Amino acid sequence: MSRTKPAHSREQLLKVATSLFATQGFARTTLRAIADEAGVNQAMIHYYWRTKVALYGEVYKGVFEDFGRMVDESFSGMRELNLKNRREKNKMAKLIVEEAFRLIERQPYIATIIARHMIGDVPGTEHLTKKYARPLFERATVILDEFVKRGEIKQWNTRLMIASFCFIFMGYSMGGDVYLFPHENFKNSSESRRKLAAHIEELLFNALMSEY
Repeated sequence: MSRTKPAHSREQLLKVATSLFATQGFARTTLRAIADEAGVNQAMIHYYWRTKVALYGEVYKGVFEDFGRMVDESFSGMRELNLKNRREKNKMAKLIVEEAFRLIERQPYIATIIARHMIGDVPGTEHLTKKYARPLFERATVILDEFVKRGEIKQWNTRLMIASFCFIFMGYSMGGDVYLFPHENFKNSSESRRKLAAHIEELLFNALMSEY
């Protein structure tokens, strides 16, 4: 039992730190507050990470590792699709949306962490974008470009898909209990999520079908 406690505590510290960095911002989040909410001694944070910046770095790394898993999982079966077929394009849109919603369930604060980082909430950590974020988007582009090389979609389709996905993903997962979509507001319920997913699938499908 005692052997598993440190690993459990470390995991809990990362979970709490992610929540507080997202909701309160880096400057207002103290190591003491993280330790208190995680129910551990503050010395444990220093043992694992030494500094708040180092702890934030691992939070950011974890966010993009999970994002990377979503990208890999959503595209794992797509290489078998023939996107010259309209129905197959629709399948692709559905797969991406399904994995995106699973990611939001695992990482409810993911978009807020990314957004705060983009506006410079944590000075001196710009290198994290280059190390974790940029390679992920490059990987997604490479995967989509496979379909371009196969002549199944156009180059602009990949750009439209990535831009559309990021816009919707960030908006939904930062919206709390209400997501403001151009057509209507969605409450955080299973029916609203189903309708929202359908809207996002349509947006991605249209990006795939676009000729301009």
